[in-house]
Amino acid sequence: MDKKISDRLPVILLLLIGIILIADIINVFALGSPSLFTLLVKPAGAGSDVKSSPSSAFTGTAAPGNVSASGGGAAGSAIFVPTTATPVPVVSYVSSVTPVINGEDRLVYRTLAAPSQTSDESSYAYIYSGDLSYYLGEAPTAMNVNVREPPLVIEYEVTPLIVHDSKIGGNKTTSAKKAGITDDLLNITYICPQSEFTVTIYDPRSHQEIMQDGFGLEYGHITKKTFTIRNAGEYIVQFDGNQVDAHVDMKIKREGNII
Repeated sequence: MDKKISDRLPVILLLLIGIILIADIINVFALGSPSLFTLLVKPAGAGSDVKSSPSSAFTGTAAPGNVSASGGGAAGSAIFVPTTATPVPVVSYVSSVTPVINGEDRLVYRTLAAPSQTSDESSYAYIYSGDLSYYLGEAPTAMNVNVREPPLVIEYEVTPLIVHDSKIGGNKTTSAKKAGITDDLLNITYICPQSEFTVTIYDPRSHQEIMQDGFGLEYGHITKKTFTIRNAGEYIVQFDGNQVDAHVDMKIKREGNII
């Protein structure tokens, strides 16, 4: 009995292996399940699924603008490229201030019109140029100027109001035949008596008037003048007028003030 079983054992084993192979083929191709052999023979370390996350290109918050980043296995570095250039500050040599209102008469130092002493224009810089008009009760124009190295030169040209008038005048004529009086219409033009323009220099702390010059009033009717401040210091330069237009240029030495 035992001999018969032992003789049939290889056949039984082959039969079992064939059944297993058929079942495995049906399991893989028909059901889509994994092969029995892959479950029996499994490589070491395959028991857990490991997912690797890619490294970030760069970490942190980049400044606004154009940003370029370089990255490797670890965190990279961010390079900030400005979108626009940093503006260069412009130094102002003249600042507007509140005009000085004089409630009482003060001593006035007149500066007579004189030829400009600025023969070398390249050594001077213009710090103010403006067209001013005083016909509708405009407020004075005042500015603060710091003169480190004098002189400060103020050049101005005034255009006053011109009055056109007409007057009937008698013209006596005598002739051999007839003597009589004829009336002629005379056309007259003259500067408006109310036309005036002043340049006044004040102390910026006490508001004390230092000097003044201008057109009209006691300053005469010279329309183009040069007014020069020859002492170093900080001043308020104020322009005022009535019934006039005026063009004003102010210039100062470059050396000691600007360069």
